[in-house]
Amino acid sequence: MVQDHPMYFNKCNASCTSDKIHIEQRQTGNIVQSKPEWEVSITNTCNCNIIQLQILCPNFGSIINTNQTILSEIGNT
Repeated sequence: MVQDHPMYFNKCNASCTSDKIHIEQRQTGNIVQSKPEWEVSITNTCNCNIIQLQILCPNFGSIINTNQTILSEIGNT
C-alpha cells in the first residue's frame, strides 16, 4: 500500500498523488533457500521524480542482500 504523506516530489510543480504509483508483484518461479522468489515493480506515472517513497510491507524479508540506498526497512508497523 502506498500512502500519500511520505512521498516527496523532487523539483516539480505537478500535483501528484499515490494513484500515480503503480506496484506489481509476481512470483518468478525460482526458489531461493527453500523460499519462493518474488519480483516487485514500482512505476511512477507522474511527471515528477519521487524521492523517499515509503511502502507498507508487513512481514517483508529478504534472503539476499539488498542495496540499502534503494530499499531499506525503517520499521514493521
